[in-house]
Amino acid sequence: MRYGDPSVAAVRPHLKAYGESIAGEEWSLMHRGGRSQAADEAYVEVSKALRTVEPESHRQQIMFAEALRQIDDLSDLRDERIDASRVTLPPIYWYTTLTMVMLMVLIAAMIEPTPHRTWITAIIASAIGHLMALAVIFDAPFQGDGSVSPEPFRQALEQMAGRH
Repeated sequence: MRYGDPSVAAVRPHLKAYGESIAGEEWSLMHRGGRSQAADEAYVEVSKALRTVEPESHRQQIMFAEALRQIDDLSDLRDERIDASRVTLPPIYWYTTLTMVMLMVLIAAMIEPTPHRTWITAIIASAIGHLMALAVIFDAPFQGDGSVSPEPFRQALEQMAGRH
């Protein structure tokens, strides 16, 4: 919009298609660690359309260089997001956590119950529970009810649609 050349407007439909493919198809694929072919193709089209722009003034050259940098950043951020969808905690973490819980139950059953020991046992159990909750939340950020949402992409697309 600020570039000052109508030929740059040709990039916008490709950018919109890219955003829609991310917020639509790719987000659901990331639940399984997948990647959208449509988003790959849309990114290529954005990149092609942007590279056909010929900056004429010094101001346009600066803006064009910044646009190219942001398009590259867009690709890097997408790769990071897809990589994050594939990362999970190793099974050894879950075995160790389960062992800690079993040891906690065993220790709690073996000690003589006093108010002081009951409080200490409850605090340790709470700490283990909180660690497990954090692990469940961060283990698979694109899966489950508490997953990361594509809503920011949808909001950006709505804002783009409002511009002319």
